[in-house]
Amino acid sequence: TYKKMREKSSDAKDLAVLSRNIPGLEMFLIDKDMRVRCKLGHETFIQRWHNESGDDGRFFSYFSPETQTIIEPLLRVAFQQTPVSSEFSINNNSFSIRIFPYKNERDEDLYAVILQNITETKIVENTLKRLKKEAEEANKAKDDFVARMSHEIRTPLNAVIGFAEQLKGTRLTRKQTDYVDVVNNSARHLLSIVDDILVLSKIEAGVIELDDTPFTVNNVFEEIDSLLEMRYTKKGLNLYCKTDLQDGYTLLGDAEKLRQVLINLVNNAIKYTKEGEIRLDGKLVWENKSTAGVCFEVTDTGIGIAPGELKEIFQPFRQVNNRFHHNHSGCGLGLTISKDLVESMGGELTVKSTPGKGSTFSFTLEFKKTDDSVSQSKMVLKQAGSIMPGSLRILFVDDDPVNLLLGKVILKKFRIRADFAESGEQALAFF
Repeated sequence: TYKKMREKSSDAKDLAVLSRNIPGLEMFLIDKDMRVRCKLGHETFIQRWHNESGDDGRFFSYFSPETQTIIEPLLRVAFQQTPVSSEFSINNNSFSIRIFPYKNERDEDLYAVILQNITETKIVENTLKRLKKEAEEANKAKDDFVARMSHEIRTPLNAVIGFAEQLKGTRLTRKQTDYVDVVNNSARHLLSIVDDILVLSKIEAGVIELDDTPFTVNNVFEEIDSLLEMRYTKKGLNLYCKTDLQDGYTLLGDAEKLRQVLINLVNNAIKYTKEGEIRLDGKLVWENKSTAGVCFEVTDTGIGIAPGELKEIFQPFRQVNNRFHHNHSGCGLGLTISKDLVESMGGELTVKSTPGKGSTFSFTLEFKKTDDSVSQSKMVLKQAGSIMPGSLRILFVDDDPVNLLLGKVILKKFRIRADFAESGEQALAFF
């Protein structure tokens, strides 16, 4: 008996320590007749709901009438041997209340009522919600701004590139041709940076959507080789594209984003490779009746990456090998975008590198297999290529006067008959 009394005394001391050290905490132990068997804490007194010295031993004597109406239905639930909890607000203060039924050693039904002032917690919680909402609104405003600005910048840049191409087709001196090339290349470089920033903004906003279209790895590799041939041949490099998937092995996935990732990786390899070769491989690593896993690798014989810098290369606006920076243009977004796009497609972009020998970037993606043919689109392109320009009549619509002028110059050059409109309303007038 003495041992049990000591244990109860110890429990009471522990509860007293809790009530003194947890802000706003008050605990009651009551019976079904609403008599208070034990009480720890002073929150009800602090709230001036009762007189501390005028306690008559009844549970509700500790609460204001308004508070009683809130607690009474909770007690009815607890008296059915069901734990219950709730939150309520009175006089600009917030409280939580929890009621737990249990039996003591004498098999009596008792109820532990724990009341806590959570006003400060609620203030912090509401502040965090407000800040989160403001951050989301600011992020959306940033995304909208980036989208609008990228459009506003891209429109005049396209005009600069277009007219530079037209100017290059006229009689120019060698020096003038060099100047035009500088203008053209600089504008294209700036345009690629704008596009990268727009893609990164979409990724950060979580608005990247995947499109499932039939494609073959061979077709993707052919398009990449055709697009980048001028760049790697200009540096005296070779690009070898190889896949063990047959030309008719058709997959279903986002070919456009796959192409963008591989172009970024091959471009990066070209940038940091002075001599040697670049390899683009697509290997079938597993398959079943409905899906296939394909591992893509881009390997170069470039300058390589030091082990301590491998973790940094996927960070936005970061470039390793800073001592070579003056020889390599770019804003350091290509690898960041590639990594995020690969992850959005369910893969992981990894890198292995040896300084002075080269690097290998690789990732594996799962695609659905399909019997749909991609040859129809090729046939349409071939048919379009066989159409004589003189037999075409085009309706050219653009609300930008510079682009409208560029369209007129290009179409006149190819002797294509065309009608021009500055708005949708003017365009409809031709029908």
